[in-house]
Amino acid sequence: MMYLMRMLAGLLLAALMTACGGGGGSPGITPGGGGTGGTGSTPTGTVTVPTLSMALVNSAGAAVADNSVTSGSVVYAKATLKDASGAPVSNKLVVFASGSDLVQFQPASGQVLTDTAGVAKVQLIPSSLTAAGAETLTANATVGTTNLAATLDVQTAPANVQLSNLVAGLTTLSAFQSTSVSVDVRVNGVAGATSVPVSFSANCGSFSPAEVRSNSAGKAVSTFQASGCAGGTVTLVASAVSAPPVQTTVTVQAPQPTNLLFVSATPGTIYTSVASFGVKQSTVKFKVVDASGGPITTSTDVRLALSQSAIASGVTFADTNSTASKVVATDANGEVSAIVQSGAVPTPLSLSAQLVNNPLITAASAGLSVNSGQPVQNFFSLSASTFNIEGWTYDNESTSINLLVADRLGQPVPAGTPITFVTEGGQVTASCSVVIDANNKSGCSVSLVSQSFRPANGRVTVLAYTEGEEAFVDANGNNRYDQGEPFYDMGQPFLDINENGVFDTAPVSEQKIGDPSVPGAGIGAVACESHSYLTANVANTCNGAWGSTRVRAQAVVVFSTSFALTPAPVSDVSSTGVTVLVADQNGNAMPSGTAVSAVVSGGTNCALAEVIPASVPNGTNPTLHRAIVKKGSQPTDTCSGAEISLKATTPKGNTTLLGTVVVP
Repeated sequence: MMYLMRMLAGLLLAALMTACGGGGGSPGITPGGGGTGGTGSTPTGTVTVPTLSMALVNSAGAAVADNSVTSGSVVYAKATLKDASGAPVSNKLVVFASGSDLVQFQPASGQVLTDTAGVAKVQLIPSSLTAAGAETLTANATVGTTNLAATLDVQTAPANVQLSNLVAGLTTLSAFQSTSVSVDVRVNGVAGATSVPVSFSANCGSFSPAEVRSNSAGKAVSTFQASGCAGGTVTLVASAVSAPPVQTTVTVQAPQPTNLLFVSATPGTIYTSVASFGVKQSTVKFKVVDASGGPITTSTDVRLALSQSAIASGVTFADTNSTASKVVATDANGEVSAIVQSGAVPTPLSLSAQLVNNPLITAASAGLSVNSGQPVQNFFSLSASTFNIEGWTYDNESTSINLLVADRLGQPVPAGTPITFVTEGGQVTASCSVVIDANNKSGCSVSLVSQSFRPANGRVTVLAYTEGEEAFVDANGNNRYDQGEPFYDMGQPFLDINENGVFDTAPVSEQKIGDPSVPGAGIGAVACESHSYLTANVANTCNGAWGSTRVRAQAVVVFSTSFALTPAPVSDVSSTGVTVLVADQNGNAMPSGTAVSAVVSGGTNCALAEVIPASVPNGTNPTLHRAIVKKGSQPTDTCSGAEISLKATTPKGNTTLLGTVVVP
């Protein structure tokens, strides 16, 4: 009986202590923490809520004492889930998370279902071979309505990566041959547990691929290609993060020259030695290559020679001033070059190259020519953007004076060739330098503006000239003038202000160009013949010999008045209209763009159809314009007796009434 009483007293005491929260822990919290959480046991060990605990274990399931996660080892984060009765909870999702991304999970999502033992595991792998530090992992799960969490502190250190036994399948290779290359990879002394990226390199040639990950056997394998190697010993290197590189050597045979290539001629056009302007030298390059098209980097002798036509035209090598062939050694890029300089005769210029040790391997240059570069009269063309500007009354009205110039073969003259301009009135830009445009044509432009002096007739003559050569007939086709070949002798140019083609001294002495006393001026005392395409010469200033001359051209620009000459002459007056001659007050063309209009009054259902042309075109002479009338479609409609009133309005708005005509 006493025993029974003692037992009841003990149970009552235990119940009182539980009600008061005593016994070394709060209700629902497991004392001690450290890898567990959310358990809820009583002091006597009776389970009252679900629990989730976490531990670090190896592949055998044994605890990892130092909580260390290292490359090459198999380590798991193990979470155990139990219900309130302490029984395992299976097929429940456990979510693992990394605090600072020092480690990665396998599976990568970190989400795993518990097994029948209530266990969920993820493999832990260092995020990189160099990852180092410590972090806290968490695991989360839900049982019923209870959210559970557990934490686990882990650490990792940089992996010890070792490379060894770098081996090439072939130790001697011919040019362009390839061979496999392998290296052994160990991580913390273990082969194959961790895949490591390994880089391969060489002092020549190439690897494909250049970076390879080690396989499950702990080997990284790539292929070395011996392309681009000059021959000799080649060093192959394998390297990886956190590992000392390893190297080995192979022997590569030198590639053999298989071809010669023309590379460039800079510039592609040069000018004769007698040309006044322009580049007269060009650098020609060739390259010696192997079967893959790569340069032969070892010194190779190449013989360079001028073509016979180039030699006949006076072309020489600039450094020797000779036409003799010469031997040049290639540089480190497999290239040879030579500078050629022009002679006095224009010609296509070809240079040949030949391997000294294999004369069957040759090449020839392309795209290089020697142009005469000398302007000639029959290729000297002058024009104006507008030949009739409203410049009689207004200053600073402008037109562009445009020049196209070529040599006797119709090819561009050198950029920079100067052209001089003079004028009898207004103001013209003194000179321009020839440029080569986008269409590879040579020419230049200046501007002429209206101002005083204004010639009394309103016609302003502009003369352009430059140093050139007299045109000739190349009878034998050798691209140079030979004694006895026909040529067009030219004398002293002048500004032909009265446009009669003859140098006059009265009533005003026309302006001569050039000084006969200067040697080489091409001005003599011989009578000049007349040539249809040549401009005029001062009489008896030719020299009877082919040579240099001033090529020249002139154009006339009208400084048109702002009001037309009245009454304007009319003609061809008929039932269909009237034609009117529109001229400025000096008898020249009205300003370009002047509108010619008409108004019809009278008649029966008679109206203006149109004026053709409706405006004054570009030109120097007066222009004809026809005002056309039309009648209605009824039998009684007529234009007979109708008056046509005509007027001209310049671009600046100045209007002249030209007159009124009655339709017969």
